[in-house]
Amino acid sequence: MKVTTTDGVILRMTELDALDPVTVLLKDDGPGKGGINIECWGECWCAYWCAMGCKDVVAFFCEADSTYLLGKLAQHKATAHQIRYLKRIIEAVQGGLALWEDRATP
Repeated sequence: MKVTTTDGVILRMTELDALDPVTVLLKDDGPGKGGINIECWGECWCAYWCAMGCKDVVAFFCEADSTYLLGKLAQHKATAHQIRYLKRIIEAVQGGLALWEDRATP
């Protein structure tokens, strides 16, 4: 067994409208490859993309349609209520990432 560390960014988003705090783990594994893990209130959703063009995972996630992201992140047997909840989280994460990216860019 080999265990290594990887680079990644963990963001915690709080004071969200009608949502508990959201923790986001971003992983860029090279040009056009990366993933995201989103955790809120004990629930977790993750996705990985290996063909994002020349974008990093933050730019890709922010620019992607929330319905597309919902399809990537939703569990196969999610209820209508769970899907609406996840869509609200996705949209909050997109807004938080856009704000964070603006502050991180000189």
